[in-house]
This record gives sequence, structure tokens and C-alpha cells, in this order.
Amino acid sequence: MTEWIQRVPNELSRDAVGLWQIIPALRASFGLDDQDLEDAVSATIQGLLERGAVPVRCGPKDGPEWLIDDAYGQDWNEVKAKVIADWVRRDVEPDVGDVWFAIISDQH
Repeated sequence: MTEWIQRVPNELSRDAVGLWQIIPALRASFGLDDQDLEDAVSATIQGLLERGAVPVRCGPKDGPEWLIDDAYGQDWNEVKAKVIADWVRRDVEPDVGDVWFAIISDQH
């Protein structure tokens, strides 16, 4: 599992990584749930942030592909805590409309 978590940020050079991809992969591949799943999601998000990614949402058809989602803050611990709290509170599987992580060259 540690190796998988360390490889996830490699995708950032090609595309954004969505929470909807992370959670099902950790569940299906490693049988995680509850606190173990939350800890693994947090570690995966940490790796994405360390690689330079920020929380984003899909942009409009006629605008930028990704828009920074400032609702999660900028402090890494705050970002991780808020992303996980939102997911746990909603108690549904994330989908493509939920938070993603991307490297944004022009952040404003």
C-alpha cells in the first residue's frame, strides 16, 4: 500500500487526481475502511500536496480546465482534514464532480 500511495503523485504530470479515484482504489486494492481508509487517503493527499498539487474543481467548458478550490485552505493539514471531513460527512462515494488535485502553473 505504501508503494501505491507513493506512486499516485506520478499521475500529476499527465492529469489531475480525483478523490473519486483514490478512495475506491484503496478500498478495492487493500480492503481498507473506517480509520484505516481515512489514514491512507490522508497519506495519499499528503503526497499529492508535496508534489505541488492543490485542490481543484473542474472549470467551465469555455474557461480553464481546473479552478483552484480555496475552500480547503492552504495549510496542508487543513486541506487534508477538510477533504476527509467533507467526504465522511456526506457518507457517499466521491464522484467526478468532487475535489481533485492538480498542479496549476498560474494559480490566479
